[in-house]
Amino acid sequence: MGYTGGRVEPETNRFFISKIYLLSEARGRHFASRAIGFYGALCQCRGLSAMYLTVNKGNVLGIRAYEGNRFVTIDAVETDIGSGFIMDDFIMEKRVR
Repeated sequence: MGYTGGRVEPETNRFFISKIYLLSEARGRHFASRAIGFYGALCQCRGLSAMYLTVNKGNVLGIRAYEGNRFVTIDAVETDIGSGFIMDDFIMEKRVR
């Protein structure tokens, strides 16, 4: 189906979702929402204030999925990853109650 990963960032009291990748045939079946729900529960158990991720500005479907899960755009970044490649991303965050 895909894979996901992330890490707690104690210095910001947040969880960074580094990856949510789904095969095309798994999209639209709420697997990403379930992963986000799992991470939200993890944040609550660990007393974290939020979770966040980066998403490419051109990833319209990903942005829509994250907005549907109550993420909001808090910043935009351009990161040089070498060999002439630039990551042009939004930073999106979801506060945890």
